[in-house]
Amino acid sequence: MAPTPTRTVPPVKDYSKRKILVLHGDRQTGDLLVGRMSSLKRKLLKPRNYKNGPLADEIAAIGIGDPALQESISDNTEILGKDPNNYKIEFVAPDGPYVWKADPSVHRYVQPHNENEEAQRENDLMRTWWERNGNEYGGLEESLDMILATWNSVGDESFEGILGFSRGARLTHLIATLHEASGG
Repeated sequence: MAPTPTRTVPPVKDYSKRKILVLHGDRQTGDLLVGRMSSLKRKLLKPRNYKNGPLADEIAAIGIGDPALQESISDNTEILGKDPNNYKIEFVAPDGPYVWKADPSVHRYVQPHNENEEAQRENDLMRTWWERNGNEYGGLEESLDMILATWNSVGDESFEGILGFSRGARLTHLIATLHEASGG
């Protein structure tokens, strides 16, 4: 009989403090997006019991039911307890490097000539990850460099992952594709 392959379980990671890089959509800022994510943050902070919880059978069925892995995952609940104050999630949401500008070929609903002064000030605060002029796009390299610098700036507290919304989601997909293509 062939030996059963064993999976190496990494040491228990301290999930009490997690960072997630959040990339906003077009005509938005990081602060605006994070302000709209309080419900998601509450759900992410909710302690999970993967060992005996309602999803235990489903977790086992998809192949992460290894007892050592289960123990590693549930150790965090045992170490931190069920007090949600023991868990911290920080959304790091940089602003795109470019000021958002209406492109008449795309943004037909925006009429910059008729905007009042307050609407113009608000638009001047909105950011984007790359510029578009008709079918020409520019600035993606600068955005990728800025995101890489943000990713590397956290020191020992690494990011858990990236979450993107709208144009930020397209950028997140591109980053994941580039990461995979580079061999990680």
